[in-house]
Amino acid sequence: MTEQQHVDEMPRHLQDVYRELRRCALKLGQDVHVGANKDFIYFKSRLQFAHVEHMKRRGKLRVSVRHEVQAVPAGHTRTFGTLSLERVPDSHRYSMATWFEIDSMGKLDDVEMLLRESYSAVS
Repeated sequence: MTEQQHVDEMPRHLQDVYRELRRCALKLGQDVHVGANKDFIYFKSRLQFAHVEHMKRRGKLRVSVRHEVQAVPAGHTRTFGTLSLERVPDSHRYSMATWFEIDSMGKLDDVEMLLRESYSAVS
């Protein structure tokens, strides 16, 4: 799937949230690129630093970032500002092991900080 196909499947309010996420990611550096596969949209510099997946049943966007972000222990949850960060167990071997969900623009200041931290981990 293309980025646009993913966006087209989102409800209007999540499309707006995604566009703002995209804007935040692209302003991190001139080396940031946007891509997509069948499961999610990704932001990449030297390596991928974030995935955005539409969680249709939950009506939210799940944003996965590098496991280094906020040093959330594997298998635990930590609050960061207005967001609840969760990290999968190390046994899953994901580089994008920390994730959070958003459904409104109100949390974007915290999201922007997390994207910046994830981007810094790969650049």
